[in-house]
Amino acid sequence: MSKALGRNRLVFYAWFLLVLLMFVAVVVKIVKIQADADNWLNGVEEYAKKVPAEATRGNIFASDGRLLASSLPYYNLFMDTRADKCLVDSFYVKVDSLAMCLSQKFKNHSEQEYKRMLEKAFVDGARYFPIAKRVSYTDVQDIKQFPIFRWKRRGGLICEELKRRSNPFGYMAALGKISHDKDRGTRGIEMRYDSLLKGTNGIALKQRLAGVTSIYNIVEPIDGLDLVTTIDVEIQDIAEKALRERMSAIEAKHGCAVLMEVATGEVKACVNLQRGTDGKYFEGRNWAVLRTEPGSTMKPLSLIVALEDGVVKLTDTINTYNGVYRFHDRDMKDSNWRNGGHGIITVKDVIAYSSNIGISRIINKKYGKSRDTQCEYVNKLYKMGVSKDLRLEIPGYEVPNVRHPKDPHSHWYGTTLPWMSIGYELQLSPINVLTFYNAIANNGILLRPFFVKAVTKNSEVVQSYSTEVLNDKFCSSSVLGDVREALEAVVEYGTGKAAKSNYVNIAGKTGTAQVGYGSGLPITHQVSFCGYFPAEKPLYSCIVVIYDPQKGYASGGAMSGVVFKNIAEQVYARKVQLDPNEANIESKYPEVKMGSKHATELLFEELSETEKTKFWARNICDGLDKSDFSSPSNIGSLVPDVVGMGAKDAVFLIEKCGVRACISGTGKVVSQSIAAGTKPQKGNIVYLNLK
Repeated sequence: MSKALGRNRLVFYAWFLLVLLMFVAVVVKIVKIQADADNWLNGVEEYAKKVPAEATRGNIFASDGRLLASSLPYYNLFMDTRADKCLVDSFYVKVDSLAMCLSQKFKNHSEQEYKRMLEKAFVDGARYFPIAKRVSYTDVQDIKQFPIFRWKRRGGLICEELKRRSNPFGYMAALGKISHDKDRGTRGIEMRYDSLLKGTNGIALKQRLAGVTSIYNIVEPIDGLDLVTTIDVEIQDIAEKALRERMSAIEAKHGCAVLMEVATGEVKACVNLQRGTDGKYFEGRNWAVLRTEPGSTMKPLSLIVALEDGVVKLTDTINTYNGVYRFHDRDMKDSNWRNGGHGIITVKDVIAYSSNIGISRIINKKYGKSRDTQCEYVNKLYKMGVSKDLRLEIPGYEVPNVRHPKDPHSHWYGTTLPWMSIGYELQLSPINVLTFYNAIANNGILLRPFFVKAVTKNSEVVQSYSTEVLNDKFCSSSVLGDVREALEAVVEYGTGKAAKSNYVNIAGKTGTAQVGYGSGLPITHQVSFCGYFPAEKPLYSCIVVIYDPQKGYASGGAMSGVVFKNIAEQVYARKVQLDPNEANIESKYPEVKMGSKHATELLFEELSETEKTKFWARNICDGLDKSDFSSPSNIGSLVPDVVGMGAKDAVFLIEKCGVRACISGTGKVVSQSIAAGTKPQKGNIVYLNLK
C-alpha cells in the first residue's frame, strides 16, 4: 500500500508541475503579446491599405438658416468576383440578369458589353472591379437589389463612400465652388473660408477579410466649421429672375445685381449672370467685384465734392450749350447732342438729365486750373473713401483704381479731370459704387459690405462678424439732402423715369458708359442703375449693371432701371407690411363694369375695411354717371358689354342672355364680335378675344 501511495503521489506531483509550467508559459506569452502590441499593429499596417478618413466639409447657410451649400455622400461601386464560394458557383447563372440591370440603370454600356466585362473580371479573379462612380445613396439602395448583389456580402458589391458639394438653391458665383480632386475651394466664399470649411482629415486602415471590406479610423477626422451668410434666399431669387428676364430680352453678354441692407451693410443678394454659347445664362464670374469704368453713376460723387466746397448750389444754373463742349483737345458730348443739347439748366437737372458737360464744367472750372487744384479734387475723393479697399470675402475682388495727378505712373492728361468727373479714366467695381449710394441712403455713414456674419460649430457661434463703419460722415447733412433730392429727380422726370414705381419711391442714378476705347476692340456699352428704396426712408440699396446689350438702344434707365424697379417692388412688398392708409400707392379706382348700382354699392360697403377703401367706395358710384349702370330689367335681355372682364365673368353674362360664347386667348376681354346692347338672336355666337 505504501509503495502504491508513493507512486500516486509522484504522478500527482508530476501532473501538478506540468500544469504549473503550462500556466507559466501562458502567462509569459500573454505578457509578451502585450509588450509587442505596437509591433502587431505595425504589421497590420503593412498589409492593410492606409487611406484618409475624410472630414465632412462645413455647411454654408442663408441668413434665415436655409442650406445654401452642403457636402452629401456619394459612392464609388466595385465588385469582388471572389467574395464567396456561392458567388463562384452561381456567377454564370445570374450574370445575364445583372448585366441587363446595370445597362438599364446607367445606360453607358449595352447589356452585351456589361456581360463581357463582368465575365472577363470573373475569369481574371478581380477583387476590385469598378462598376460605377459618383452614385447617389438612393441609387445604391436600388443596385443592392440587383441579381447577385442582393446576396449582400456574398454578392461581392463594395460601396466606397465619398462626399460631393451640393447647392440646394442653385449655384451662386459669390458662394463659389470646390475642386473635389484637390479638396479645396476654388471660387467665392468656398475659397475664402476654405481652411475653416474643409476641416482636418484623419487616417484610416482599410482591409478586406472574409468577403467584407472594413475601415477602421486610427486618427479621427475633425469636421469643418459652418458659415452663416447674409444672403436672403428669396431676395436672391427675386434679383436673379428680374436680371435674367431683362438680359434675355436684350441679349446682353453679362451682368450683375447686388442688393444691400442700408443700415447694416449686409449683402442680401448677389447675382452674376453671363451668356453661354447656347444663349442661356448661368452664374459664372463674380462680375460684381471686378473693376470697370462706372460712367455716370460717378456724377453724384463729383457733385458732392463741388457742393462741399461751395462751388455751386443745387439751384444754380450752368450752360451745357448745344450738347457739345471742348475740353483741352477733345470734344465731350451729352446724350442728346443730336437734338441740340440741354442749354442752360440747373445743377439739379444736370444730375437728373445726366449732363456730361454740366458736371465736367463744374469740376473743371474749380479744380482744373493747375496740378495742385486737380489734386484737391482727387484728394477729396480719397477722403470720402472712393479708393478704399473693402476687403471683401470674395476672392478676385479688385481694389479701386483712382488715378492721382502727382503719381508719375498715372499718365495724367489735360482731359483726365473732366472725364474722371463723369466716371471715365478711373475704375471701380459695382459693389464699390453701391457702397457710396448706400452711404447716401444711410445719412452719410459709409459701411463695409459683408457676406458672412457667423462661423459656427454644432450650431454654436465660434466667431461673428458685424457692421463695420468705414467713414461715419463722408459728407455734410446739407449736401446729403441736396444729393438725395437730385437722385429723386432722376427717377421723377430725368433719365431714370423707367425706374419709377407706383408702389415704392425710388431714388438713384443711371449710367450708360461706352466701353472699348483704345483697346482695338469694338466699342460696346455698359448700362447701369444704382440707388436705394424707399427714397423717404431707405431700407435697401441696389446696383444693376448690364454689359453689351445686343438689342435695343443702350440705356441705363430703360434696361438696368427696369430691373431695379422690378427688384424694388417685389422686395418692398415682401419685407414691409403696408398700411393701406399710408402706403405709397396711386389712388386708382377699381374698374367697375355696367351692372346693378345697388349691388355695386353693397359690394364695396361689404369689402371696405380701411379709410382708403371706404373713400374708394364712396367715389366709385358718386363719380360715375348713372348711364354707366344698367337697370335690373335690362340685365339678360341685351348682349352685355364684357370688354375688360375675365373669361369666367364674360362667358357667364354672355350665355345668360341666351347666346353662346367662344373665347380665344388669355387675360381680359379686349373685343367682342356682337356689340353690347344688341338684342340677341337664337343661335348667335359671341366671339371673345382675350389678351
